[in-house]
Amino acid sequence: YDTERERNNSAAANAMTHLHAGIKDVWLGRFDSAAQHFERGAEFLPGPWERSGRALFFLLLGRTHALMGRAREADLAFESAQQVAGPRPVLEYCLGVSKLKAGSAREAERVARRLAQEVRVSQPGWNEPWRRLLVGEIALASGETARAIDEFREAWRLERPLATDCIVEYTDAYFLDALGRAYLAAGRAQDALAAFDQIRALGVKRLHQPEIAVLALHHCGQALEMMGRTGEAQRAYARAATL
Repeated sequence: YDTERERNNSAAANAMTHLHAGIKDVWLGRFDSAAQHFERGAEFLPGPWERSGRALFFLLLGRTHALMGRAREADLAFESAQQVAGPRPVLEYCLGVSKLKAGSAREAERVARRLAQEVRVSQPGWNEPWRRLLVGEIALASGETARAIDEFREAWRLERPLATDCIVEYTDAYFLDALGRAYLAAGRAQDALAAFDQIRALGVKRLHQPEIAVLALHHCGQALEMMGRTGEAQRAYARAATL
């Protein structure tokens, strides 16, 4: 079914269809198809009042490219999102993580310094949860697990009263995922399992973070394996592989 061939459909209806088709493709592991939906969906939201929706498409496009190891394409998508919506902490964080995964810790640190600059004078601290989250990612990548956990826990404490972002809506999954990965690296399997179970319990709140939700199942398997719960770990790996 191709919504674009329905002449009576509005641009908003086509954008919504591409959004959910792309998210479904991420769940199914069809990353190339997902990227095509996210690219096409953004084209249906040209209005200045639709900046948040357009930025969401670029953000999802960047994260999908990152899943496939396409660092340059991911960076371009994140930068496009910032050109549309302006400097947003969630976009800077994703760009910083992309730089880090590409092996450029120095570039990630540069992004963290940008996050230290207030973008909303009327709302001091708006950026701080995301800056702490990115600093924690940098620490985790360099093997400083204890420091990473401290940064992630403080980031989560600061973010919880805010809870939502105008582009990605609920942000819980980002913070819980980082905490869970740090706990895994520290060998704290029970704490890791609790974090990833919370991601799985978010339901529609993690709709726009589909790859985090899928990976949470895999990470649950790792935590269960650490705890010696081999049968449960195998079932978690199997569910993740099926997705």
